[in-house]
Amino acid sequence: MPENNKMKFKELHQSISSYVNISDTEYDSLLELCTYQKVQKHEILMQEGDICRYGIFVLSGCLSYYMINDAGNENIIDLGTKGWWMGDAESYWQEKPSTYYIKAVADSEVLLIDKLATEIAFKEIPNYLRYHFFMLLAYRDRTDHLLLESLHERADHKYHILMEARPEIFQLASLHDIASFLGITPQSLSRLRSNLH
Repeated sequence: MPENNKMKFKELHQSISSYVNISDTEYDSLLELCTYQKVQKHEILMQEGDICRYGIFVLSGCLSYYMINDAGNENIIDLGTKGWWMGDAESYWQEKPSTYYIKAVADSEVLLIDKLATEIAFKEIPNYLRYHFFMLLAYRDRTDHLLLESLHERADHKYHILMEARPEIFQLASLHDIASFLGITPQSLSRLRSNLH
């Protein structure tokens, strides 16, 4: 792991600190349980049938969490950018084969933490467990909003929401990936961008 951990991994410290207080000692202990990795664009971190072995924290870049439909196309469920966690929680905790894929859609840097390390962190760093509790509540709230938007909002409104909330996605992910995430075709997204700009 690179030296000067706090400076290198300030994204994780900021994410934790937005929910709970964590001491320098606790944070150092947590980093000892994590593995730093660089991921190249298009690299697959998990595929359907795998057991999710790691919780993945995105330090930089962008990861795609998706399924493959019957036609062989990617249906993107989430795009993870700096400060995002990615992984299949059911597969991770119950060691069941996943039905999802995780892929880098841009060159990325991540921290990985496996199940045993997470259990150790929960036991030895109570504030890390509290962080996960509050973070999961926020994630649930976000996914509820995404579901409501996908069911009820027009494509142009979903596009505006994404632009306002997560503009970095438009710098990191391809139009094809963004279109899949918004639930529209790439052609529709191109027309939408042309009409709005």
